[in-house]
Amino acid sequence: MKGLVALLPDFIKQAASNEEAALVFLTELWPRIVGQDLAAKTEPILLKNKSLTLNVPNAIWRSQLQDLAPLFVDSINRYWNLKLVERIRFRVHLVTSSRTLQKKDRGLRSRRVRLSSLSDKKPFAYN
Repeated sequence: MKGLVALLPDFIKQAASNEEAALVFLTELWPRIVGQDLAAKTEPILLKNKSLTLNVPNAIWRSQLQDLAPLFVDSINRYWNLKLVERIRFRVHLVTSSRTLQKKDRGLRSRRVRLSSLSDKKPFAYN
């Protein structure tokens, strides 16, 4: 087992040298790197020349997160234990990762919306 642990840093460095592979790892590990709450509102979509582009849901989120960009860079690089990212860019676009869609789907199924008809005033369960 010690041999496998010794190979891990080399594997991470190799993955980091290929930006497409690094983006795949970043996307999968994103909730661990930035936390569940931020991961639900941000999505890594592009890593090019050490610049990471994140989707955010709207201009308000972009504005708020721009001030936190250095913290994103630091968290990513500490997690990888190397300088993978130097800059963060934010793009306003609906965050639609499979992880986000799964959460939304679960939320919609569990939510009950009450609609009243004019005739009987009974609640209607919306699934």
